[in-house]
Amino acid sequence: SKGALVFGIDSSEEMVKLAKIKVPEAVIEVGIFENIPFQSNMFDLVISKWALQTAADIDIIYHEIARVMKPD
Repeated sequence: SKGALVFGIDSSEEMVKLAKIKVPEAVIEVGIFENIPFQSNMFDLVISKWALQTAADIDIIYHEIARVMKPD
């Protein structure tokens, strides 16, 4: 409703299917934070609800988040 473009990832194909039903205008892909399936410098904001809390190696995730974030 605020005009944002919404993207998402989840490691569960079933959860991706449900998310696409709930938010059909969003781009939601199967993926993991250790290898985000989107291009570099793409996002203004990255939010994680569970991925950071359950990660075995958080440094890899921080590098991936930095890669997909726009500069500055």
